[in-house]
Amino acid sequence: MKYNLLFTILILFTSCSYVKDKLVIINLSKEYIYYTTLLLDKESDVFFTCSAGGSFNFFSNESSPLVREPIESLMKETSKDNFLYIVFFTKEDKEYVYNNIETVVINKKFITYKISKQQLEKLNWRVKYNGSKGLNNI
Repeated sequence: MKYNLLFTILILFTSCSYVKDKLVIINLSKEYIYYTTLLLDKESDVFFTCSAGGSFNFFSNESSPLVREPIESLMKETSKDNFLYIVFFTKEDKEYVYNNIETVVINKKFITYKISKQQLEKLNWRVKYNGSKGLNNI
């Protein structure tokens, strides 16, 4: 009985863990920025976060979002339009972004990259952020 309980607890904790996604976001700007990744849900027609998001520090200009399920799988299973939306923002806007996920994509204040699965594959799942509104590496 003791081992069954221990085994059950072990399974529960390992099944809820986050792993790094194969998506890599590269910060080419001089800004300290945050990002979140969103998909448009095919059933509710509302944006939702598909990863834990992330930020860049002074030691690294690359970041991979933490996920429970690969973004590529979520795009296939739950996305209405088969696009990944990456929203970039500052520390000052962090609370606003996470409290307004459903509308942040249409908010002109934030730089948002709208990327198809085909574009991501062409980029080998490496997206470069340079501080401009355009995705100039496709």
